[in-house]
Amino acid sequence: MKYLMFLLSIVCLFGACRTAKQNPTDFTQTEQQDEGVIFLSFKIFKDSTLKEQVELINKIWTSGTLKEKRGVKKKATEEMVEIFFFDEEKNLLKSVILENPLHAHMEYFSPEGKISTKKVDLKEAFLTIRTALSLDAAYVRVVIGKNTSSNFIELK
Repeated sequence: MKYLMFLLSIVCLFGACRTAKQNPTDFTQTEQQDEGVIFLSFKIFKDSTLKEQVELINKIWTSGTLKEKRGVKKKATEEMVEIFFFDEEKNLLKSVILENPLHAHMEYFSPEGKISTKKVDLKEAFLTIRTALSLDAAYVRVVIGKNTSSNFIELK
């Protein structure tokens, strides 16, 4: 009898913890999705004149959304990379600010046994970005530092 009560309580417990399945016909999509997720991979390198150049390596568009990040908005400095997204008429849709991968901060142990930080300037590095973006986006422009500019790169 105790064994039967134990099994019955286990079955009730699992039944109570089970999530309700939703019927897919309960939801109707009334709007067409106008935003997707884009993955971009760039190669950033210094040319023979030591000017920083940007080359688009790969782009992948996919449907979906990203979780919204809450954080402090960064301001562009000389060591930052700004990525601007534009539509067909070259109207700004979105901008993203990231750390410049050519300027790496390395931590190491000093001879005294303390952790020290050193700034290392690399000749080339790769930058990957994932962001939610309007499907109307047609161009991307990558700006390194405040006073440098780059050409428009086609996304479509």
